[in-house]
Amino acid sequence: MIINPRDMQFAHFARMLCADLIRADPSYWQQLIARRAYDLVWHVLSRVEPDALAYQPLANVMCVVPDVDAWPDEGEARFNAWLSTQPDPADVARALVPWRRRTAIHSGD
Repeated sequence: MIINPRDMQFAHFARMLCADLIRADPSYWQQLIARRAYDLVWHVLSRVEPDALAYQPLANVMCVVPDVDAWPDEGEARFNAWLSTQPDPADVARALVPWRRRTAIHSGD
């Protein structure tokens, strides 16, 4: 079996998720997986600068994101803080540049 970075980048995350699933009631698995997927996305996005996403290949950005070493605080404070965050319009515009380029390439614009 060939092991590549995609298989190993978040191996600790996968071990923690499996441990959670083993302990959880099967009727709760879907909610647990959704919560942990959210936690992983939060982990990755909180460690990536908006400029990195706009100007570097995604593979270069992903390779520097560390594995998850612990689940985040489950409190509502994190979610409420996220809801109150207003992104800088310049950051949003810069983040859309690669998407616009890929869209133009695929649509022939």
